[in-house]
Amino acid sequence: MPNPPKPINPNIVTGAHTGRVVSDRYDFQKHIIGEEFRHDGYALNLDPPILINSEEFDDVHSAISQLSNLINPPVIPDATTASKGIVRLRGDIEGTAEAVIVKGLRGNPVNTGSPSIDHVLTWDGAAWGPAAPANTFTAGGDLTGTSSSQHLISISGGSPLLIFAEVFQVSNELENFLFTHEAATTTPGSLFTIRAQSTSLSNNPGGDIVLETGEGGGGGSNGVYGSFSINVEEILFQIKQLTTGARTVIGLCGEVNNTVMPADTGDNVIYIKEAITAPTAGVPVDGAILYAKEDGLWTKSQNGDHFRLGTHPNPTIWGNTTDGQIYEGMRTTTTSTGTPAIAITISLLDPGFFNAMLKVEAVIVGKKADTTLDASIHNLTRGYVVDDVGSPTAVGSQTSTDPRTNGGASGWTVPAITVTGTTLQILTGANAATDIRWFVYVKVIANAIP
Repeated sequence: MPNPPKPINPNIVTGAHTGRVVSDRYDFQKHIIGEEFRHDGYALNLDPPILINSEEFDDVHSAISQLSNLINPPVIPDATTASKGIVRLRGDIEGTAEAVIVKGLRGNPVNTGSPSIDHVLTWDGAAWGPAAPANTFTAGGDLTGTSSSQHLISISGGSPLLIFAEVFQVSNELENFLFTHEAATTTPGSLFTIRAQSTSLSNNPGGDIVLETGEGGGGGSNGVYGSFSINVEEILFQIKQLTTGARTVIGLCGEVNNTVMPADTGDNVIYIKEAITAPTAGVPVDGAILYAKEDGLWTKSQNGDHFRLGTHPNPTIWGNTTDGQIYEGMRTTTTSTGTPAIAITISLLDPGFFNAMLKVEAVIVGKKADTTLDASIHNLTRGYVVDDVGSPTAVGSQTSTDPRTNGGASGWTVPAITVTGTTLQILTGANAATDIRWFVYVKVIANAIP
């Protein structure tokens, strides 16, 4: 066989760490005779692995590649707008790769000031930095609040001030809403006018003004409509729906409530509060006065007529009141139960009774409150002189003209005319053993002391 293989060099020690260069006799034959021979670098194992730049490699190809990179490192170009590359911390940025700081914007420096809430980036002529917006909206004048949330606290402007809104609604979060007109002036008050009017008066009707109270939810003591009131220091006019029976009442010169208008005092009625000061010697001009007292509704006209309504016809049929004669007449029915009952009371504080001489006449008829005909009749008279504050002095004693009885009425107590303080009282008779029904008619004629 030509070119037989040389014997193995006895000086070469084979063992576990000897690299195997060839894999079979054909590869070895090519190596011996000098023919082209290539071996896969990844198949040449390194044992033990080689440590290159802190990294282990266990094959020849990888180790040689790493050594080549260290000897001839790759060249990386600078980054451009079109390609990736190295970015240098220069120009508008500085710091490190892991902590880049923007120190400028397009060549203009950025200051190191710390921003506050709502600050914006602002150029002050020398550097960019945080600052409050130069054109920030600040609530003022008719508005209060912040730049993002304002509240209207007043309405001012030229005359007229036009508000274009079909509905002007107050927030339901407000429990009480005050709409007021006030002016700094030394003259008494300021004129406040609400007018519904067309801008062109020609051939156009006047507008309606509707003041409507809130509708109640229904049910319970609170399920009633709201009230409408006009106040001058206190309530002078009020329309109110009361919680007892949902009754609607118009009130004059005082508040309407369940106390002054208890149950069963009517619905759709007018309540007039008692006058604090009743008319005295003066008379109204071009009109009449209507007012309430504890004994009823009174009127005083410009001709001097002064009387209580509903008790008798116009007093002028009894005499000319301009001459000082005043007539007071009333009637009623009542029942005594063992003791005399107060049938009628008349206040002598009425100005018509001041400095006057009074004649009081009473016709009183009583009947036993059963099926019997036991009855009595009494005609009483009494005189009084009243000073200018309503304090009366009796003139003589009471007279009882021709008292008459029927059946078992002879033992009844006789009715009486009395005065308690400044109140004239008509008392019925009585019987301790039985109830008596009484009809009482009283006439008072007063004449000013000459």
